Amino acid sequence: MISNRDIQYMLNHLSGFSDSLHSKTIFITGGTGFIGKWLVECMLHLNQSNKLNLQLILLTRNEGSAKKHYDSVFPNNKLLYIEGDVRNFHYPTTKVDFIIHGATDASAIMNNERPTEMMDIIYNGTAHTLNLAKRDKSKTLFLSSGAIYGVQPDQIESFDENYIGGPKLDTHLSAYGETKRAAEVLCRAYIHQFNLDITIARCFAFVGPYLPLDTHFAIGNFMMNVLKNETITVKSDGKPLRTYMYAADLAIWLMHLLCSGKSGQAYNVGGQEVISIKDLAYLVQSVAGKGQVEILNQNPAIYVNLNYVCNVQKFMREFNINSMIPLREGIERTIEFHQ
Repeated sequence: MISNRDIQYMLNHLSGFSDSLHSKTIFITGGTGFIGKWLVECMLHLNQSNKLNLQLILLTRNEGSAKKHYDSVFPNNKLLYIEGDVRNFHYPTTKVDFIIHGATDASAIMNNERPTEMMDIIYNGTAHTLNLAKRDKSKTLFLSSGAIYGVQPDQIESFDENYIGGPKLDTHLSAYGETKRAAEVLCRAYIHQFNLDITIARCFAFVGPYLPLDTHFAIGNFMMNVLKNETITVKSDGKPLRTYMYAADLAIWLMHLLCSGKSGQAYNVGGQEVISIKDLAYLVQSVAGKGQVEILNQNPAIYVNLNYVCNVQKFMREFNINSMIPLREGIERTIEFHQ
């Protein structure tokens, strides 16, 4: 469950959205993943606090599981559910004012073992969702990824939205990033051909409650290590750089983009503090107050060019936001949640 301080923090930053959201229907794909849970719970509290008369409709592959989660954290919610696959679900019978399309299994295992399935889910799921937007002229937020930029070249400090590189085409491991990239083009085709209002959020790396600790996210793995009293093991030399955004800020930024993002524009969404994987490991250890860190320096050649740093000046300039929860505090809150 999201803490009261996170709820109040989000409500304080979203107080001006009452007029935009009042009596609106919002359809959400990916509503039970890490980002989806934060967005849905944020909107449920916003709805209750400001008496917005919002109607939220969630697409889910398992209604029972989704309902169990949201009923436990927010009794008497007004969620409606559609059970189905993002590629062929039945559309809501009511008119939809806003769509948040975030349904993607961002799994390193699927990307490696079943890349064609991942590509099918991303591209055809986006097409099917955009046809709903076409039906109702819904304002749409598409959750893309910083992976669309590909490998970060040594000569640039961070990715901004004007960077024109892309994922490598000589490996199946580019399936996720390249198909997100194609889905962005599909969004722009719908804007051009059907005059739709679609904004794109290029999401980078995050930390916060609900973040899975046992997948391919380094920060999650490090926290799982300290919670299990295990040594934090860094296989590389630890030099690759990252930026992390706390999930409450992520929800705030995405709500801004949903309500006020410019159609056809892409915005990077991520943290500002740049930290190496090595320093991140020691930071998690410091916050937890226990554990050891081991830097293995294994096969350093395979860890070259693994920086993943975003430039968020475009968003901060357009939306006049210049403060975020610091990384150390974000780690503290995440560890508290999992404890």
